[in-house]
Amino acid sequence: MTEQKAIYTARKIARVTGECRYIVWSPEPCDEHGQHYQVASDFDCDTFFSGAKVLFYVSPDGRVEN
Repeated sequence: MTEQKAIYTARKIARVTGECRYIVWSPEPCDEHGQHYQVASDFDCDTFFSGAKVLFYVSPDGRVEN
């Protein structure tokens, strides 16, 4: 997904769950140009996205930090 879509999605999920979310850069061969952003939880960052670059932190109150 795009960076803006990832931030929007992360804010929405963080608000509903009350837990922070991360925007990670994880290029996949099948992604279109500019579509390499993913939303991840703490668990996702430690497992599936291990080693991926975390670009933004999104708190439950909607703050986005890098």
